Amino acid sequence: MIVISALLLFSCSDDDNPFEGNNAHIISFALTVDGVKYPASIANNEIIITVPQNINLASASAEYTASENASLQPDPKTISNWNEEQIFRVNAWNNEFESYKYTINRTDVVDPNNVVLLTQDDVVEFAKKEITKISGNLIIGHTTMPSVEFDTIKDLTPLSKLTAVDLNIVINSSATTCNFGGLSNIKNAGGIYFGSVQEQAKAIKITELEFYNLEKLNRLVINSDSVQSVSFPNLNTVDEVYINSKELKAIDFSSLEKCLGDFNLKGVRNSNYAEKNSNTSIRIIGLPKLKHVGGNLWIENFWKAQELNLSKLNKVDGDLQLQYIRSIAKISLPELNSVTKLLNIKNNDGLTEFSAQKLSSASSIYISSLNEYSLNLANINLPILNEIEKDLTIRFASSNKLNFPELSTVKGELAVETAPFLETISVPKLSNCGSLVLSGTKSLSNFENPNMTKLNSLQLAACSKLKELNTPAVLDGNLGLNFEGKDYDITTLIGLEEVKGTLEINSCGAKNVNITGIKKINKFYFNYSSEIEALSFSDLEEVTEDFEISSLENLASFAAPKLSSVGNDFIIKACVILTDIQLPKLTSITGQLIFYGGSSSWNASNSIITNMDAFSALSNVGSVDINYAGNLNDFSGLKNVIGSLTEDKWSVQNCMYNPDYTAMKNGNYNNN
Repeated sequence: MIVISALLLFSCSDDDNPFEGNNAHIISFALTVDGVKYPASIANNEIIITVPQNINLASASAEYTASENASLQPDPKTISNWNEEQIFRVNAWNNEFESYKYTINRTDVVDPNNVVLLTQDDVVEFAKKEITKISGNLIIGHTTMPSVEFDTIKDLTPLSKLTAVDLNIVINSSATTCNFGGLSNIKNAGGIYFGSVQEQAKAIKITELEFYNLEKLNRLVINSDSVQSVSFPNLNTVDEVYINSKELKAIDFSSLEKCLGDFNLKGVRNSNYAEKNSNTSIRIIGLPKLKHVGGNLWIENFWKAQELNLSKLNKVDGDLQLQYIRSIAKISLPELNSVTKLLNIKNNDGLTEFSAQKLSSASSIYISSLNEYSLNLANINLPILNEIEKDLTIRFASSNKLNFPELSTVKGELAVETAPFLETISVPKLSNCGSLVLSGTKSLSNFENPNMTKLNSLQLAACSKLKELNTPAVLDGNLGLNFEGKDYDITTLIGLEEVKGTLEINSCGAKNVNITGIKKINKFYFNYSSEIEALSFSDLEEVTEDFEISSLENLASFAAPKLSSVGNDFIIKACVILTDIQLPKLTSITGQLIFYGGSSSWNASNSIITNMDAFSALSNVGSVDINYAGNLNDFSGLKNVIGSLTEDKWSVQNCMYNPDYTAMKNGNYNNN
């Protein structure tokens, strides 16, 4: 992008006021070399002459306009070398004065095919050439605006014969007070820039950018809150579009069929999605013929838009993101069949229905209303969706049923979260799922997935009515269970026999939890609960690594009647009222047996267990560490392991009876 930076000339005089003789301003200034005039930019008491590198100003002649009856020191006629900086003192008629600094801004030698129009006079003079095509760039106006308007471009009508600009049309701020009708006959352009993606253009007048006859364009960048209307009704194909305006009221891309790269349409400032920083003007967003976007299609932050027309869109090669369109009730993408990356429909809190009837695949899909207080999304229609390369997430929905009749594969995570009215999820063909997450679905009673053959991990949270869930025999990853509600009965996981990762229970609000069907797990953790009273594993036979329960202050009963071996540590800590422990077949703990009745010596007396009879079947253990059990005085349940231990592998402290290794070897198992 080529930008000519210059400050506008301005005058502080007011012809309507009587002469007071106190003005000391330079109004205009120019140097002439070999018949070519170089006008200066004057602002903030600086005179800046912009010339190419190859122009020698030594013998230039100067002309200037100053305030009435004001004089300059030194007199410009006495200066012989304009290649050097100068300081001018402007003396007013009443002897008040201002100082101006003269400097030179050297630029590259401009290609003759580039056209730079900084003033209205430039526009008029260029129009006299009757040029119809520019092979280089067309740069219109200065990049900055003075505090007082002076010589801005007001009318581009003289350019009406122009039909093509091979490179870029750059519209700078001082041109945005003008009528753009003079560019309406342009049919082809390389790019059109008003601002940049990184920086917005600031104009002093609301602007309508209308290119009615433009048919071919590479890149369009419009970043300015002064733009209310963008109209390209004959444009069929474009490489890239970036439009960001808080005040945008209308767009017209009624013929656009293809965008080869990204198409970004935004109405937000500083990435702050508060209403005051957002577009609340536009009501209809229409791209009625757009079929293919080769990059990302992002439309976001139009709070009052009520209609979105993407009726012909069939393919997006990047992300498709529609968010913060907060008043829209329905989004329909009837022809969409492929999204290569992420389909992201979120933060549209007025949305009640989303449908993409022909969408069969996507890398990821994220569909969500705004938050848990905005549950309007009642209907999600993806009838032929078949495969998700990564994740499928549904959040903050008011649906009572989700149905994905053709979905067979979700290689990442299938998550349904905070859908409190959801009663049924139907995925009858789902056979391969990386991870399944059900959270905040307290009304969910039926999960129809009869063909699930591969599932890596499973997370269930606040699914108080879900009784059965079909699973494969083996989970390669983790199983997480989060129970909320004292009347919760553990879901029967139909078919699940082994968890190769970690089985973890957390945030338990249930009093009784019975894990059925699972025969083998790698690790188990259950920490911190004040509600649970009884925990059992009806079918568990083997733990490959660690098994730990801790800080379950009301747990009175723990049973694993079929458990025979633990591959590493077996840990019970701070379960102070736990006395009913049933481990009749546990014969081997490869690592440590750790039993702490309380959490420290100060609450050891709260632990009410008196014996270690639950471990009577144990014949092999790596080491024993028993502590903080203030009422424990009988260790006969561990008599079968003491012979296989060395003294450094036996530790008992802070119990009612603390037998050392020798006492146990001598049969002194209790203090009776």
